Amino acid sequence: MSKKNLLDFIIVGAAKSGTTSIYNYLIQHPAIFMPECKEPHFLVKNKIAGKIDNWTDTEREYIALFETLEGNLIKGEASVFYLYFFDEAIKNIKKYIGEETKILIVLRNPLDRAFSAWRYVRKAGKEPHSFSESLRKEEGRKDLDVTPMMQYISCSLYYEQVKAYMENFNNVKVIIFEEFLNEKNKDIQEICRFLNIDDSFDFDTDSIHNANENDWKYNQKYTRLFTTDSNFKNFTKKILSHNIFIYKLAQKVFHRVFTSKKKYQLQINERQKYMKFFEEDISNLENLLQRDLDIWRKK
Repeated sequence: MSKKNLLDFIIVGAAKSGTTSIYNYLIQHPAIFMPECKEPHFLVKNKIAGKIDNWTDTEREYIALFETLEGNLIKGEASVFYLYFFDEAIKNIKKYIGEETKILIVLRNPLDRAFSAWRYVRKAGKEPHSFSESLRKEEGRKDLDVTPMMQYISCSLYYEQVKAYMENFNNVKVIIFEEFLNEKNKDIQEICRFLNIDDSFDFDTDSIHNANENDWKYNQKYTRLFTTDSNFKNFTKKILSHNIFIYKLAQKVFHRVFTSKKKYQLQINERQKYMKFFEEDISNLENLLQRDLDIWRKK
C-alpha cells in the first residue's frame, strides 16, 4: 500500500464519545471525503476480527474506501478502537499511512463513556449483567471472543492511550466531548483549522447522532431474537433485505415497539463510587494535556 495521499486525518476514538456526530458534521464539508463505512478498523483488524460485526479485512478493500472521482479533497476515517488498541493502530498508521497523518481524539467523561458502552452492548443483547457486575467481570473477558466495547473501564483510561499518540505524531488534537456539546460550531471551526480547510463553512450541527441509549421494554430473551446473531434474526434479515425500504421500515417499527422511553441513570452514590476508578488517570491526563478536566468531576 502506498502511503502517498491515502489519508490526511484519522478520528481514533474514543468509542461512545461523540465520534459519530463529529463524523456526520465533517462529511458535510465540501473539502472533506470520508467513506460511508465510518469505522473500517483495518489498522487494528488483528485485534477486532470476529469480535465486532463489521471490519475491513484487506489492504485492497481499505484503499478502495477512499477512492473518489473528486480531486483536492482531504480524506479521513473514524475507527473508535484505534484509541484503545493504540500500540497496534500507531504501528499500522506509520506503516500504511505515514507519520504526518493528523490525529483527532474525542474524550468523554470516563464514567459516562463506560456506562454508555454498557448500555450499548446490553441493548445489542450481548450483556446480560448489571453495570456493577459487568465491571467485576471485565478483566476476565479480555481474552474472550467478545466485543472490546465490553472493556468498560479499560477503554476509559485515556492517559496512556493519548500519551502514546502524542509521542508518536506531531499533529494531535484532543476534543473534550462535554465542551464540544456546549460549543459545537466553535469546536468544528477549530477542527477545520486543524485540518487546514475553510472554517467558514456553515455546518448543520443541530442533529445528534447515535444517541438512543434507552433500554428495551421487554425481557432480553425476546429482544435477543432480533439483536443478536440468532437464526431468527438472520432468517428475517434475509427475507426483508431484498427490499431495502421494507427492511429499514421494519427496523424503525421494531425499535419503536421494543424501546422503552425510560433510561436507567447512575445514581449520585453510584457515580461517586465508580469515579474512583478514574481519578488518577484523569489527573495524569490533565498534566499531559495541560488542561483542566474539572468538567468531568463536577457532574
